[in-house]
Amino acid sequence: MIRHIVFFSFNEAADNLQRNAVLDGLADLPDHFSDMKDFALGPNVSKRDSAFAYGMTMRFDTFAQLEAYLTSERHERFVAQQFRPAISQRAIVSFAEPGHDEG
Repeated sequence: MIRHIVFFSFNEAADNLQRNAVLDGLADLPDHFSDMKDFALGPNVSKRDSAFAYGMTMRFDTFAQLEAYLTSERHERFVAQQFRPAISQRAIVSFAEPGHDEG
């Protein structure tokens, strides 16, 4: 399994409508990508680190499935038109979970 994690915070100029459009768009992703598993999205509730306001995680069986998602027209359009304009900072990490063998 490949774990894909995104942490992000909204910029100050993003109003509630823009923030809700981003969060709704992210929550809608699993409906359009059948290879996506264990999707989760939520606000950061950590008392130890508030560097990012939200976190999102998902899993894919293979790197090829992750790459297909990342390079899809739907994902690219959403990121360019909604996500990036509303986000002040982000961190993205993808890694193979222990025991993963791509062959």
